Amino acid sequence: MTIAAENRTQHQRIKLVVLPLTEDVKKLRCSLHYELQRCLSKLESGFDLDTWAMLSKVTLINIMIFNRKRPGDVEKSQIIEYQNLQMVEEDVLEKLDNSQKKYATMFGRYISRGKLDSPAPVLVSKTDMFAIEQILKYRQNANIDEKNPYLFAAPPRSSNAYYKVGRALNDFCYSQGLENKNLTATKLRKHLATVTCTLEKAEQAVISDFMGHALNIHNKIYRQRPVFRDVVQMVKVLTNAIGMNEDNIDCFDQHETRTQPLQLLQPQKERNETVSTTECDEPTHCHQTTNEIQAQLYTPEQSVKKNVWTGIMIITTNQNYQQF
Repeated sequence: MTIAAENRTQHQRIKLVVLPLTEDVKKLRCSLHYELQRCLSKLESGFDLDTWAMLSKVTLINIMIFNRKRPGDVEKSQIIEYQNLQMVEEDVLEKLDNSQKKYATMFGRYISRGKLDSPAPVLVSKTDMFAIEQILKYRQNANIDEKNPYLFAAPPRSSNAYYKVGRALNDFCYSQGLENKNLTATKLRKHLATVTCTLEKAEQAVISDFMGHALNIHNKIYRQRPVFRDVVQMVKVLTNAIGMNEDNIDCFDQHETRTQPLQLLQPQKERNETVSTTECDEPTHCHQTTNEIQAQLYTPEQSVKKNVWTGIMIITTNQNYQQF
């Protein structure tokens, strides 16, 4: 392994990935819902370009956050793809229970172009459908070119032909005073992969397929190591391996109380050199060995032990003898 590869691997290992909290996602969703309703109400009284643009951005962010998709999967959606929106068929609805039937009647799905030309399913709620209807209704008022195929097209003189969801999310969080550091598309995808890590493997395979990557990528790249898995699950395994169980695990919570702190000494070789070379008033002291000097420095209640790895001498009381 080259030095560059080793440094990159070490950086990835020690880098702390802070995922957004579910509470932060809920706050963002509430803010988006309020702004979406405000834009829809304002457009009912007449067209306004700023309101139309805000409605496009809010709807785009709302769909991306809910689906936990890559930004390009949603922002590059085309009108022709959305026109193939599908709802669950009536004969399938009859076989579902009440909770499944409620979800099925509230959401639809269309397929957009994903990474490497793979199909990317996108779910939209009825609120999103109504918002998209208003966006398409006022496209001509916003002077959108008829040849522009994108669902979330940007007005003329924009830097892109469509709105960029990452930039729109940054601007919206800033305008609402929300903490945006952890509210990014990648971290939201990692958040979903992490909170669903306790599901069965078959369910995780469905989630990873919907997110647009293989199951091993889902587990190794997107899913972060949850602390509870290492602590709660592995502590039980490791304590059983040393013949302990939850009844006597309290011994790990006991702390030694020292009557006095440990003192560090120089290694013996260095102390011999110091004793033999240091000038003193009484020449007889210069010929004393290290053991004789230690006998004068420490009381009988104290003991001295040398760390075989570091060569450091440690003074401690006999009753709290420090083992290495």
